[in-house]
Amino acid sequence: MSKIFLLAFAVMIFGSAGPSHGMDFPIASPLERFEKRLDEVEGYLDIAAKKKGVENQMRYLDRSGIRDVLTELQNLFWLYSKRYGRFRKFRDVMKDLEDHISHLGDYKKYLRYAEQVDADTEQRYKEKLDHEISLYRNYLKNSDWLKPGHPLIRRIREELRKTDWPSLEADRNYLLKRVAKKLKKMHREEYDFNLVEEGWHELRRDVRRFEYLNDAMDGLVTPSPDIACPLGGPVNGRKKDRARKQDAYNCHVAPCLVKKLSQADDELLELKKAGAWHEASGKDIPPGMYERVKKIHTELIESKVYLHLASQLKDCRTAEAR
Repeated sequence: MSKIFLLAFAVMIFGSAGPSHGMDFPIASPLERFEKRLDEVEGYLDIAAKKKGVENQMRYLDRSGIRDVLTELQNLFWLYSKRYGRFRKFRDVMKDLEDHISHLGDYKKYLRYAEQVDADTEQRYKEKLDHEISLYRNYLKNSDWLKPGHPLIRRIREELRKTDWPSLEADRNYLLKRVAKKLKKMHREEYDFNLVEEGWHELRRDVRRFEYLNDAMDGLVTPSPDIACPLGGPVNGRKKDRARKQDAYNCHVAPCLVKKLSQADDELLELKKAGAWHEASGKDIPPGMYERVKKIHTELIESKVYLHLASQLKDCRTAEAR
């Protein structure tokens, strides 16, 4: 009998440990968040392993949906790494494969930009792409990702299944607190806006961080029209409403905050594409593009989007957690 079934049965019969405020939890244990994603990864790996040759395996993984699942697992392991330090190594494992897939896609895109410039630029980026392919090929050959029986995934599952998971309510409060702290840190983060990859890309990665983390938490945080937009007002302006919605599993936040991050993400993506094209072409990036990236960041900080969002996550935590 599987451990997940036993956990689900125990919750059904006895309920989760500790008070639940009448919440209808969508999972029987935090373990489920990991198990279902590891199942997806195994599915992709099974198909890849049947392809003949490493190049075909790489090509399949590049076109499959495994990168999104690896990203969610990275963020899941990060979320819980504060409580379970050994999870950091699992996050790194997921990041290694996701990085190779990501870098391969990036250099293919850069090569397409370079092809529009001249033969020398095209050759230079072709060599960079070939180098990235070589790194990726060696990584797959020397790792356990595609070995029969999924020994890497099996080891991770074993570690996860022997973990002493918290009650569902404690888990919910922990996740909300963890993300809120990350948002506050993002408010203080500084970036080098003179660099596309190390500056612009890192800013966009952080802007998307909330979306990534929320995906990993299966949409725990949900925009709701019932929550007024706090922009322009003081942070912590909802203290009097903290008791509201505590019986609901989902944490409701102001839609304007999520929209603000989404708009910044969209604009940063276009700017990053344009910046990458200029770099691949050997052309100077127009000063106005640097200024626009900096302005996006400044607007997020001055409007206190991260801080407002962190405050609303705090409001969602049940009274015992505060």
